[in-house]
Amino acid sequence: MESKGTLIDVSRDWKTGKMRLTFEFDSDVSAAIDKIKDKLLRITVKLWRDKRSLDANSYYWVLLSRLAEAVGISKPRAHNLMLRKYGQNLVIDSQIAFLVIPDTEEAEETAAPLEDGVYTAEFDTDSGMFHVNEANDGKGVLTVENGKMTIHVSLASKKIVNLYPGLAEDAQKDGAELLEPTTDTVTYSDGESEEVYGFDIPVPALDKEFDVALIGEKGTWYDHKVSVTNPVKAE
Repeated sequence: MESKGTLIDVSRDWKTGKMRLTFEFDSDVSAAIDKIKDKLLRITVKLWRDKRSLDANSYYWVLLSRLAEAVGISKPRAHNLMLRKYGQNLVIDSQIAFLVIPDTEEAEETAAPLEDGVYTAEFDTDSGMFHVNEANDGKGVLTVENGKMTIHVSLASKKIVNLYPGLAEDAQKDGAELLEPTTDTVTYSDGESEEVYGFDIPVPALDKEFDVALIGEKGTWYDHKVSVTNPVKAE
C-alpha cells in the first residue's frame, strides 16, 4: 500500500512505551485494510515529492538530444553536463539542497559515462585461479551500448563452466540466469594457440568492485570480487 498523506497526531502508550502515529491519507485505502489488519508490517515513511511527469521527462530528453547533436557530444555526456552546471535538488531534513558536480575537468570526466562503443579495459579479480588469460595481458573487451556495459574476458582454461553476476547464494536459486561460456582461441607469445572459455560479464560501474560468482567442473560455487578499470577506446 502506498499513498500520499499527512502525519496529524503523535502519542505514546505509557504502559508499553511504544509510539503511536496517526496518518491521514489523501486516497481511499479501505480496500487494503483487511489485508494488513493485525499483521506484522514493515513501515517506511518518506517525505512526499512530486515526480516529474512523463511528458516533462520526454520533453527534457528531446531538448537534450538536440543540444547534444548541436555541440557534437553524446546524450549521457550532455545530461551530466547539465547536472554539473545546475545541480540535482535533494531533500535533506525537509530542506532543499543542491548536489553540484565540481567545476573541474577531473570531475567532469569522472561523472560522465562512457560513450557507446568498444574499449579495451583491465579486468582484475581477487583470485589467482580466476583471471584473464595471460595472452591478453589482463585485459578484456568492454562494450558500451545504450549506456550499458559488458566486458568479454577470455579465461585461463575451460575449468570454469558458469559465472553469475552476483553472489553464489543467489546463483543457486531457481530461475537464476547464469552466464554461459563462449569458446575463445588465444595465442601466446611463443605462437602457440589454445581454446579456452570466455564470458560476457555485465559491468555495473567502472573503478568499483562488484560480485561475480563462479562454478567449476567440481560443481561448487564460489564468491569473488572483480573490477573493471582504465577503459581505452578501440581504434
